[in-house]
Amino acid sequence: MCQAADRLQVSRSSLYREVGRGRLQVVKLGHLTRIRVEDLEAYVSALMAPPGEA
Repeated sequence: MCQAADRLQVSRSSLYREVGRGRLQVVKLGHLTRIRVEDLEAYVSALMAPPGEA
């Protein structure tokens, strides 16, 4: 999660908030939480889409 937060230039708290809201998908591997690159890119694309297209 730290690398994803760094890549988006947001705090880990912000990232966890987006996960909690269901806007960003995660994969749980035991006690680890991971975000697939494809899911991170889809999230960013949805943020950049004009209103009504997401």
